[in-house]
Amino acid sequence: MIIKRRKFIFAVASSLGATYLGYEFFLGNIKPKLRMSGSTDAITNLQELVENEPWFQQIGERYLEKKTSSYETADAINKDLTLGLKRTKAESFLDKLEELIISDFKNNKLCQIDDWSLSETECRIGAYSILSGIKHQVSEDPINHYRDENLLGLVNWGPRKSEKGQSFNIQRNGWSSLWFTFDSVDNEKYQIFFGNQPMKTKVQQTRNRITASLHPTVAKSLTSQPGVTPIRLVDTRRATRQFIGNFKIFSQNSEKTNPIRISRWGPKSTTVGRGFNLQPNGHSAFFVRTEGTHWINGEYVIELDGVRFKTGTRERVITASIAPDKLSHLIDAPKKLPLRLIELKSGRIDFIGNFSVNI
Repeated sequence: MIIKRRKFIFAVASSLGATYLGYEFFLGNIKPKLRMSGSTDAITNLQELVENEPWFQQIGERYLEKKTSSYETADAINKDLTLGLKRTKAESFLDKLEELIISDFKNNKLCQIDDWSLSETECRIGAYSILSGIKHQVSEDPINHYRDENLLGLVNWGPRKSEKGQSFNIQRNGWSSLWFTFDSVDNEKYQIFFGNQPMKTKVQQTRNRITASLHPTVAKSLTSQPGVTPIRLVDTRRATRQFIGNFKIFSQNSEKTNPIRISRWGPKSTTVGRGFNLQPNGHSAFFVRTEGTHWINGEYVIELDGVRFKTGTRERVITASIAPDKLSHLIDAPKKLPLRLIELKSGRIDFIGNFSVNI
């Protein structure tokens, strides 16, 4: 999260206690560069503010992730901010907002986001940007000027595709996630970008693994149109980037034309860290039984969350297996993983079902 560390300056003005003398907060840092239309409508101003400043979205993601109560909605935030703004004495929208933020600091109405102390008003504006689905206006790729460099030796990553408008690799908190394995990871300062969107990134240096996630609303927004989106690994300290691959967003019709009729498949679940339907060689295996008057023709491959299994076909049965070392990262936490059947010649994809990894 790229936000300057704020400073709070307090001093004892009299025997009555501490008086708030100065402040440096997020809105204060960005206020000079904001261009507002001058509208008197609170909703319009709030939308313009969020569209102008992409980091409100980052603040909102962190805030909602930590928020355990379910009452927070876009309408509730808008109502509270509107009432708060009406009680201020300032004239312009930004000055009114600044007054609210200073009041939050004075009354210790703060929220902790990573290593930052932010006013409740700032955090709720961020949450509003997520809950209302407002997209910030990106004038250019934020890492367009970064130098291309081979930062890490990529081993594998996934998932690599999602259906239009859908979340992917959904975690227990509802966020969509990507995983990456490398031959080694030399520091913890890397970040993953989904197109122009920075993802919440977790570096597991001892496991040579990186995971990155998106809030559900953001994920669905970014997959709203069919196409491909570049996934990049970024080192912001050195302004360098590495192209990982393209994430494919497909429409339902293009992926499911003339599907094979599947009568039965399995297994449909396992527990965290445990292989399934184990074969004599220790590999885990799936079976897919099809129905119809004809045997299966052509080359097929079964794919679990973007990872392809060694696949074979015989009459109306498709089998697929994978070695333990290639499976481990897929079953390392509770989740649901899409299982798909791909016809290699045509590229047709048939959705088989969701495979569950349970506690």
